[in-house]
Order: sequence, then structure tokens, then C-alpha cells
Amino acid sequence: MSALGFPPREAFEATLEECKAHGVKLLILDSLGPALEGDAEAARDVIGFYQKVLEPFRTAGVTVLVVDHQSRLQAGERYQNKRAFGSVFKTNLARSVVQVEAVERGENMLVVRLRQNKHNFGALTNPLGAKLSFSEEQVTIDAVELEEEDLTTEETLSARDRVLMALRMVGEGTPSEVAELTTGLTLGTVKKELSKLRKGGAVEETGEVRDRARVVRCVTVTDTYRGNGNGNAPESASPAAKGKFGGRI
Repeated sequence: MSALGFPPREAFEATLEECKAHGVKLLILDSLGPALEGDAEAARDVIGFYQKVLEPFRTAGVTVLVVDHQSRLQAGERYQNKRAFGSVFKTNLARSVVQVEAVERGENMLVVRLRQNKHNFGALTNPLGAKLSFSEEQVTIDAVELEEEDLTTEETLSARDRVLMALRMVGEGTPSEVAELTTGLTLGTVKKELSKLRKGGAVEETGEVRDRARVVRCVTVTDTYRGNGNGNAPESASPAAKGKFGGRI
């Protein structure tokens, strides 16, 4: 519904009544800046808005999806390290925060990446891709599968996952070569994660030394099978057989 011609507080009161009357469960607020009617950098204004304006919707069982903006990207900054402009309480008081980044623009189309930076009720969701196609009749949204090359730069993923994906991409390599693909991770962090992965059996040394560094690769893990005369039967493999015929090659 449009709030044109109404003060924000009156518009919110009317919107709440409409939500209750029609059983609305999701309200999209676009955007927080004009609706705030205060200083976005002042904690008291942000906290007051969440408590006095948004909390009544939550009490009524209405989820509020708030669209907000981040400060302009400066030289040397990474987009995914940016946060909403203003008080940290914008993030602190939210239950979930998702950053949207435009990664490709074309005629009547836009590809974005969505990364969850906060989630109060569970683990962070892996980054997602989406393609928006625009026409006079409609806007179409299609999922875009992210390649490992894209995910290695995502700081919302664990360092270990990013290092492992980078190593799979190169096949085998030195810590420095892996670090080149994991933007945001120091060489020291990459070395530490590779060491943990090697001790855990997910990575092994090839025996080759390159640039005075040991070359490593991912270990391929297969299921353990034991023949029983009728084909493979992994369920019936005894512990002794599993120890003798290890699944790691």
C-alpha cells in the first residue's frame, strides 16, 4: 500500500490495521531511511523506531522485511564487508540480515548475489545467486548456481571450506597458490587450514616441492565395500574388513 501524502507514523498505524484485518504475514518496508524520521546514526532513534514502529507488527504475527542501504563503496573496500549505513543497532536488532550485491548488469537483466550476514535462529545460509529479467509485463527471477570459484571469495563461509574449494579448483598446489584464490584469507590462515585438513585426512602431500613449499592435493574418499559372492555389500562389512580395506585412496 502507498503511504503517499501521509506522515510515516500514521501510515504505519493504518498498515498495521490492514495487516490484522486481512491476515497479512509479511510486510516489505522500502525503505528504512525515509521511514525512520530520525538520525540513522543515532542509536536512540534506531532503537526507538524498532520498538515503537516495528515491534507492534511482530506482536501481531507479521514479519517485516526491511530494505535498507549501505554507505557508498570507497577505494580499497570490499562490497561484502560493508554494512547498513548508520547505527550498529540496525543490525543488532534484526533477526536476519541479507546483503544483496549486483554482480552483472545487462540489457533488461540483473544478476545479484545474496549473502546472509546474520541469523539468530541457526547457521548462516550459503550465498545464493539470482537473475532478474525485466519486461513491460513482468519481472522474472531465476536461481543462479554459484561456482566454487565464486564461493572461495565469500567471507560468510568458513576458512576451511573456502580453502578446500580452492584446492579442488587447482587440483594440487602450494599454500601460496591456494591463497591466491581465497580473497580475504592470509597465507598464514591458509597454511593452518591446510594443516588441519591434512591431519583430518582430507588433504595429502604429493611429495613434490615447488617454490620451496610442499604441494598438496585433496584426498578422494570412496565407500568401503566387501565382496560376499553376490556383489558389493557395504552394510555387511565387518570392522576388521573396514580396517583392512580402507575407503581412502
